[in-house]
Amino acid sequence: MERAEAQREIDAERAELAGEQRRLQARAKELANRADAIESQRRALAEAQAAVDELARDADRRDAILLEMRGLAEEGAGIRHELDRVKEEGQSVKERLDMLREADEALCPVCGQPLSAEHREQVAGQLSAERDALAERFVAANDRLKKLGERNATLEAEERGLGQALRKGDARRQQAARAEAAVRECEAATAELASVRQQLVEATRRIEEEEYAAEPRAELLRLREELAEIGYASDAHEKLRAEIGRLQPFDERYQRRLLPALDQHAEAQKRCADLAEQIARREEELAQDRARRDELQAAVAGLPQLQLKLRQAEETAQVAGLA
Repeated sequence: MERAEAQREIDAERAELAGEQRRLQARAKELANRADAIESQRRALAEAQAAVDELARDADRRDAILLEMRGLAEEGAGIRHELDRVKEEGQSVKERLDMLREADEALCPVCGQPLSAEHREQVAGQLSAERDALAERFVAANDRLKKLGERNATLEAEERGLGQALRKGDARRQQAARAEAAVRECEAATAELASVRQQLVEATRRIEEEEYAAEPRAELLRLREELAEIGYASDAHEKLRAEIGRLQPFDERYQRRLLPALDQHAEAQKRCADLAEQIARREEELAQDRARRDELQAAVAGLPQLQLKLRQAEETAQVAGLA
């Protein structure tokens, strides 16, 4: 493993550990925010639970009211029955009093005994007392029935109010369930926060103490020791690296500009060779054309003499023909 490769592995593991450190820091911050809300969530849960408990008490109270109202209804029915009976008995007493007042027989129409003035008075007094007792029972029963009605009206009003409160029960219970879930989430965040903080401390310690990439570090140390044994001059190496860095732009310029230019130069040289070959061929053709021209010029130069000879011949022929 070379020094550069070992250093790359060390840098990569450090970057990975630093990324884990950042992730843990972000997670710890998120969990801390949740954990800080636990008291407010607990208060919300207590309020919601108190509302649910109140609903339970309201439900119990409503059940008790309904039970009492059923008892009042039953008692009221009994009282009305009693009033009917008192009315009947009162009517019976009234009829007997009327019979006694109107009777003129020797026998009492009520008890069948001999009817004397004293006895009439005695029976009339008993019937009047019985009538008065029935009247008192009637008044008392009416009073009790009225009170039952008033109590029933009070209970009905209270029951209506409780019914309205109980109709909100589902919303209150859902609110309590959400508050309870929020508290559990905060508690879980608090528990996780301790673990995340411990992991963060460990990651930070490993970075600060360079406790990572053990094998590449050992290899890098071995290479440094070997270089030290052979007299490796790190300063000179660094200067050389700096010089290479300084010349790097020129190398890039060479790669980017000169190499394409050299390629273009080679292409231009090839084109020049092709043109030179064409020029040589053209010069050879031109030389041939010039030789032919000279031949034609020589031929043309003797043409006047030939023409003269031709005219002379023609004249000679004409003369010969005439002769």
